[in-house]
Amino acid sequence: MKRISWEIILAGLFFIAIALYLIGKPSGADNSGTTTAENVPEEPTPPTPNQVHVIDLENLEELAALEELQEIENLSDLGKEENLRKLKAIAHLIPAEARDEVLTEIDNIIRELSDENIHLNFEMDDKLLVINREYDNAIQGEWENTSPGVYTFLNEFDASSITSTSVKIPSGSITIVGTKDKTAKFTVQASGQISSKEDLTSKLNTISIIDDGEARFLLENVNKNDWNNIHLQTTLYIPENMELVTNTGGGHIEATNINGDQIYETGGGHININKVTGDILAVSGGGHVKVEDANGDVTLKSQGGHLVLKNCTGDAALDTKGGNIDAKEIDGEVIASTQGGNILLIYKKPITNDATLETSAGNIQIWMPKTSNATVELQGSNAVELQGFSIEGTRTKTKVSGKINRGGPEIIGFSKYGKVTLAGNDN
Repeated sequence: MKRISWEIILAGLFFIAIALYLIGKPSGADNSGTTTAENVPEEPTPPTPNQVHVIDLENLEELAALEELQEIENLSDLGKEENLRKLKAIAHLIPAEARDEVLTEIDNIIRELSDENIHLNFEMDDKLLVINREYDNAIQGEWENTSPGVYTFLNEFDASSITSTSVKIPSGSITIVGTKDKTAKFTVQASGQISSKEDLTSKLNTISIIDDGEARFLLENVNKNDWNNIHLQTTLYIPENMELVTNTGGGHIEATNINGDQIYETGGGHININKVTGDILAVSGGGHVKVEDANGDVTLKSQGGHLVLKNCTGDAALDTKGGNIDAKEIDGEVIASTQGGNILLIYKKPITNDATLETSAGNIQIWMPKTSNATVELQGSNAVELQGFSIEGTRTKTKVSGKINRGGPEIIGFSKYGKVTLAGNDN
């Protein structure tokens, strides 16, 4: 891997800044005053700290203008003046009010990356940009000291005949990226209180099994009492058509662009999944779980975090012991339960499936087009409110039962200590 110049790093960071700003900027809706279906606040999922960053370019309106950055590695052959000209050409895309903040952030990132090799991978068909730190002196199938205080294990292999992959580590983060390449790469970086490679291998067993259509990667503590202050970061690049099972004893999990049934389990970190197809099970011992742009049935569970599901085609089962639940643009049956948070369900088109929502201590908000046909059973200890709908049935302050318009899919909402609101939007 060649070392990329300062100009390359800066160009890539400008690209990142533009992408993040355009994806994250508000749509123009007024966020003050009464809450509506378009501006209901969403609980953010904290980012996963890792050496790999995946940026979704799906919503980049200016993507065509930035396509020349697909050849970003060739910028190293250009003169400094030409490099600066290209950077200035794309800098105007950053609005003035955000430019100073972005430039400050770029300076900070440059200081962090000054001694690293950076690989930029454009998956233009899937509108993804993958920024990865790599190390020249990593050795296939062995642990190696790749930078001060950091040890790296690398296993790169032909995955053309592999249909399923599993990763299990005792702690630390896991990042999985699906690509169109038939070559897979499993990388683990260990840092912390490690005196030598021999010291690390005496504490950690690294097992790689690639056989009979399956790739399995397992890291095991040799002695659980001799494992303090060692941090693991695991990265897996695999062909996008793959069944996947991941498990970490206590870290974040991030996955992008996987097509196949998937299981994600962490003892206490956040889970962030994007652009996936197949049935999904994601379980966290206490972190937030977010799934966006999914095609398949989804089951999300957390012992104390928020659950966010957006743009999903398939049935959804959502359960958390102490967080909020946000479900938006779901085409399938929804079953959502929390013991200590609010529930928000937003439909952008008339509903066609049942929904059952229950919270022990929180409010429930349901937004759907005013043309929707539904049969509702709503109960809240504080109140039940209908906004934009009339009911054919019975209605009291704390309970509503009957038909909306002609009747149809069943919507059940129950709050033991809170309010239930059913509101209409104009979509």
